[in-house]
Amino acid sequence: MLGRGRHSIGWLAFLLVIPGAVASEPVPFPSVRFADFSRLVANHFHADVSLAAVLGFLFTVLRNPDLLALHYRLKHELVDGDKRTDMSPWGTFMADAILRRWDSHAATEPQSTLLAAPRTPYSLLGEDQCRNAKWKHLGTAIEDLVSLAGYSSRARASFPPIDETAIQHVAILVPARVDCRTTHCGCAIRRVTHGSDATPVTVIEGAELRLNSYLLGGQCPKCKSIYYPDHSTHPKPAPQQKDRIRYYNLSAPYVKIGRNLWADRRFGWTVLNGLYSFASTASFTEFWTKSFWPGGSLSRRHIWQAFVQFSMREVALSQNKHFIVDDGLPIAGVVEELNNKFNTTGRVPGGEEHHCSECVQPYIPPPPELSGDAAATYGAERSTDHAPALAGVPDDEAPGDVRLRLNNAPEVTARVIDGIVMGPCHCTFDDCIEPLLDAAKGVWCKEHHELYAHLCHVKGCSEPIVKDTRACTGHQREWRQHQERFARQSVLGMRRRIRQADSSTNAWSTTGRTRAEPPPHDADGEPILPERKNYFAPGRFYCLELMVRPCGVPTAFALFDRSESPKKIIDFIEKHHPRPQDKAQYYIIDKACMVLRRLITLGKWDEWKKTSRLIVDSYHYINHRVSDYLCRKWCNPAPMDGSAPNLVHTSRSSTTGLTYHKRAYNSQAAEQLNAWIAGYQPILNRMTVANFMCRARERDERMNESDDEGEIEVDALDATELED
Repeated sequence: MLGRGRHSIGWLAFLLVIPGAVASEPVPFPSVRFADFSRLVANHFHADVSLAAVLGFLFTVLRNPDLLALHYRLKHELVDGDKRTDMSPWGTFMADAILRRWDSHAATEPQSTLLAAPRTPYSLLGEDQCRNAKWKHLGTAIEDLVSLAGYSSRARASFPPIDETAIQHVAILVPARVDCRTTHCGCAIRRVTHGSDATPVTVIEGAELRLNSYLLGGQCPKCKSIYYPDHSTHPKPAPQQKDRIRYYNLSAPYVKIGRNLWADRRFGWTVLNGLYSFASTASFTEFWTKSFWPGGSLSRRHIWQAFVQFSMREVALSQNKHFIVDDGLPIAGVVEELNNKFNTTGRVPGGEEHHCSECVQPYIPPPPELSGDAAATYGAERSTDHAPALAGVPDDEAPGDVRLRLNNAPEVTARVIDGIVMGPCHCTFDDCIEPLLDAAKGVWCKEHHELYAHLCHVKGCSEPIVKDTRACTGHQREWRQHQERFARQSVLGMRRRIRQADSSTNAWSTTGRTRAEPPPHDADGEPILPERKNYFAPGRFYCLELMVRPCGVPTAFALFDRSESPKKIIDFIEKHHPRPQDKAQYYIIDKACMVLRRLITLGKWDEWKKTSRLIVDSYHYINHRVSDYLCRKWCNPAPMDGSAPNLVHTSRSSTTGLTYHKRAYNSQAAEQLNAWIAGYQPILNRMTVANFMCRARERDERMNESDDEGEIEVDALDATELED
C-alpha cells in the first residue's frame, strides 16, 4: 500500500509539471504567384490532369513538413558518415503515395494520367525503370514546389507548419429554402440584408473555425415570413398578426448557438456525444476550447444551447414531427416546450417497439403436472435440494395457481423496473412538485412565489422578509443557522458536501430539505417526514424510476417524489401499459412481493394475474422466501418445479455435452443502467426539472441506439432583426 501511494504521488507530481502542448509556430501560406504555379503544373503534369489531383499534390507537399525536412537533410553532407542522395527514400515514398492516389495507372505501367509525357517515352522502359522515372519526375515537381515556397535552402532546420487561414473559404449562411413554405404562398424568398448590412459571424464546422463568414436572411414579400438558415418565423393568423411563431428547420446544416456564433451538424454531434460522455457542459467546454479554440469565446452556455438545438432536432426527426413554438422564447422556454411536445408521458420512443432475442422469448405453456420444490430456485439450490422451510404458518393472501397460462400468445416479454435515488428540485411548498420559478436561487413555483415569496419562510409566520434573506426580523437567527449549515461557502457546508459525496445513500438535496428515513423495504406508503419548520430550501424528487427491457433498452421513466412506494410503481406500470394486452408477461422488481400485496389490497390482482406475473431478483428472493409466504409462492425468479418454463431455459454445453439451466431474462438490467446514470448524478441533481427530463430522455434514446442547473438564454433570436 505504501509503494502504491508513492507511485500515485509520483504520477501526480509528474502530471503537475507537464507543460501545455506547444506546437511549432505556423508560418503564413506561401506567397506563390499563380503564374509560377501554373507554369510548374504545365511543366510536370498531364494536360488533362484534374483540378482535384493538382490541389491534392499541392496540399500533400505542404502538409508534410517533417517528411520534407528528412528528405532535404539527405541532400547535404554535414558530418562524417553522411552520403548525399538526390532522391531520398523519404521523397520517393511521397512521390509513390501521390501516384497511387491520383494516377489511374500503376507506377510500373507505361502510361500516366497525372504526369506529363517525358522525353524518353515510358513505353521504351522496363517496369522498374518506368517506376523509377515516374518517381524522379514527380520528385522534381515536389522540389520545384518547395523552391517556390522558399524552403529549398533548408539543410538542418525543420519545415514549419503552414497557417491555412489565408485560403479558408468564406462560409455564407443562407436560408435552406428557395420559396416560402406558408400554405397558399410559395413566393421566392428575397434577400433582406444588403451589402455591408450582412452580419459577420463565426462558424464552427466540426473542429474547425470559419472566422470570416456571413449571415444572410430572407423574407417572403407576400406573407412577410422571415427565413434564417436554422428556422423561419411566420405571422400568426388575425387578430394576432403582431405575434409570430417560429418553425424550426429540423435538417438545417447550420444552427445558431450564440450572438454571432453558428455551428454545423458535425459539431452538434460532437456536443451530443461529448455530453453523453463528459456529463457536464463545463467539462466539455473546457476540453473543446483548450483543444480546438484556445483563447476563444466558446462558453458552457453556448454548449448547452447547441445541445438543446441539436437534440431537439434529432428527437423531432426520430418521431417524424415538426417543432413549432412562439417566437422569442428563451432557451428555458424552448426546453419546456420540447418536453411538453415530445415527453408528455415519460415514454422513450422506440423502447416498446424494440424486439430482440434477449427480451422476447417464444411462449412455452406450463406442464399439467409439477414436480419438485416450488420454493427452490435455480442458482441457489442443487437439483436434489429443497428450499429452507417457511418460518411460521403460511398466510395465503392470494390463492390460486402460480402457472401463467396464456391463450394465443406466441411470445413472452419482460420488463425490469428499478429506481435510482436522484432528482431535480421542485417547489418547497407541502405536496407541490411544480418546477421552480427561479432555478438558481428560488424555492417556490410560480403560483406559490406570488403568494409567499414576500413573506417569512418560517412555517406559520406571515411577517414580511428582510431584504436579501428569507426570514422576517424575528427569525433571522434561524436563517443564519440555515446558511451556516448549508451554504456552499461555509466550512460546515463543504464538509457536509464531502461526506455526502462519499455516501451511497444521498437521498435528498444538499440544500437543506428535511431528511426522511426511507421506508423499510416491505413498508407500503409514503415515508413519515419530520414536521418541517421552514421553507428555506427547495424540495427535491426522491428518485428516477426506470422501466427497462432485459436487454438494457429503456422504455419509460418517471420522477417519484418522497418515496418509491408500491402504489407509485403500479401507477407507473398502468400508465404505460394500461390495457391487459399491453402488459408484459413478467415484471421484475426488487420489491415485487410488496407491489403484489398492494395489488391485492386494491382489488386488482385478479385481473393482473390473467396476463402477468411479478417476480423479484434472486438476491431478494433467497433472503425473503423464509419469512414471506406471498413472495415464496408467487415471486420465485427461477422455480425448480417447472411451473415457469418461460423463466428458465435448459441448454447443453458445447464442450462437455452436459445440460444446464439458465435464466431467460437479465433481472439486473435496470440496476446496471442505473449504475451508469449514477455517474451523472451530481450534474443532473442541479438541473431544473425541464432540463433534467430533457437530458434523461436524450440519454435513454441514445441507449436505444447503441451540468449545470438551468442554463439561461444566450442572445435569443430576434424575429425582426432582418426586417427593414
